[in-house]
Amino acid sequence: MKVSVILPVYNGQAFLREALEGILRQTYRNVEIIAIDDGSTDASFEILQEYKKKICIHAQENAGVCVARNRGVEIASGDLIAFIDQDDTWYEHKLERQIREFRSSEQVAFVYSDFDLIDSRGRITQKCALAKMKADWMRPFIGGHLHPYPSTVLIKRSLFVQLGGFDSTFKENTHEDVDLWVRAYDKVPFSFIPEPLVQYRRDHRHHKQKKRSFDVESENYFHLYQTLKARFHADPSKKEAMDRILSMVLANKGKKLAHEGKFTEARSQFREAYRLNPANKRNSRRYLRTFLPSSWHRFIFHE
Repeated sequence: MKVSVILPVYNGQAFLREALEGILRQTYRNVEIIAIDDGSTDASFEILQEYKKKICIHAQENAGVCVARNRGVEIASGDLIAFIDQDDTWYEHKLERQIREFRSSEQVAFVYSDFDLIDSRGRITQKCALAKMKADWMRPFIGGHLHPYPSTVLIKRSLFVQLGGFDSTFKENTHEDVDLWVRAYDKVPFSFIPEPLVQYRRDHRHHKQKKRSFDVESENYFHLYQTLKARFHADPSKKEAMDRILSMVLANKGKKLAHEGKFTEARSQFREAYRLNPANKRNSRRYLRTFLPSSWHRFIFHE
């Protein structure tokens, strides 16, 4: 089985070599590497050129990670597709271990694994981190499975094409993966390998620099909510999970309003968000903070 590795790149010079070296070290050798430079303005494209004898490089104007990944799959010739983000890296046996899973049954079409968290220096900050990540809100839509992170996934190319790829109307690399995994689970069962096969980089300083705007967060949450509602509106077992997502939409709207000093409007958003998901105590605290002076809001609603 041939694996096509899709690496979308946008201003990723800081960690791009580590990602590439992690792919090239794989013990499973039947691999092609397709790097899609998504209009980088740093040295990313020059770094990719250093590896041009070992990888396929495609450059495009900046169109977002969804378009880049989908374009990579269009170019790919492998039976299986693996994704890796530019700031992550793989353990050398990652693909070999997943290929073993595929060979165990003809029914296997989607395999993912646990991962270790690393910081900007590549130091492991948390082993087997997947179960501890705050993404349990999506589990009801994928049969209770843990959230598959893109760098851990190996999927049949035929399944990816059948699903129509990533939805490019999601912005700034958020929730487009959730949408695809939900559609994938509707077609095939997931196979999870509890062993960490990936190093997922989440340095707090780097993470804060990449924080998305309240507008984008709200837009993406609401878009995801609409797609899930269209799919599961007739399923009462999903109502609580749907309410949790709508609660996140309202909370983001509330944070934006509070940051702007519109505390009365923000208060109603937080109140409704808490009503929909009372387990999230943060919204009740946000509600109370709206009674503080408006001049404080841009500082206390920065999260």
